[in-house]
Amino acid sequence: MNSPLLPFDTRLAAHARIASTKQEVCARILRLAYERGAFGIIPDEVAEAFGCNHNHTSPRISELLKAGLLVDTGRTRPTRSRSPAKVLIHFEFAEATDVTVSRAEKARMRGQD
Repeated sequence: MNSPLLPFDTRLAAHARIASTKQEVCARILRLAYERGAFGIIPDEVAEAFGCNHNHTSPRISELLKAGLLVDTGRTRPTRSRSPAKVLIHFEFAEATDVTVSRAEKARMRGQD
């Protein structure tokens, strides 16, 4: 007797396969951003520091921006190919003058309602 094939969501399988790697990459990006302080990071610098292509780190950077853990300063800096790139900083270094993160939001991100 043949059993029917169950539906298989390849997206979920792929996500499960790389979930720990995603967390590690996010942690490394946040650590680098924190170490750079107010100078910040650009995606090209992250890829160079990690010795990989920016396509590996850019999705994680986008996730960290969406989560409010990285903040766009409104400044730019040239990449290795001289293209302008947004300068991002760790939320701990966000200043009210160059980003739109309130003190209440910073406290919430730290878990201190």
